[in-house]
Amino acid sequence: MDPWISVLPKLEAYGFKTTFFGLSVSINPTLEIEMQSKADAFPLERVQAILDESKASTPVHLLFNAVKSTMLLHHMAKIERLDPLTVKIRVKLSPEIRVSFGVPIDEG
Repeated sequence: MDPWISVLPKLEAYGFKTTFFGLSVSINPTLEIEMQSKADAFPLERVQAILDESKASTPVHLLFNAVKSTMLLHHMAKIERLDPLTVKIRVKLSPEIRVSFGVPIDEG
């Protein structure tokens, strides 16, 4: 969850506004974030430039790759672009429980 929380200021600097922030706590905690922007704030060229500069940041790269894919599919549908552009992020922590007696044969 920390990598996603740490990039929120960067996403806001790109032009997104956080409209929802929540945490569900259970055996599988989930961080939920919703961000919005005007659709025309992110033309395809700008999204590609952000992708090119964010290769070292997995969360930023994943988010803008999803934005780019959605934009391309929306363009293929030949429908009017609507406002706002909304990004919903759900980060889940799946627990891993390992119980063993003895030494496992395969550590992979």
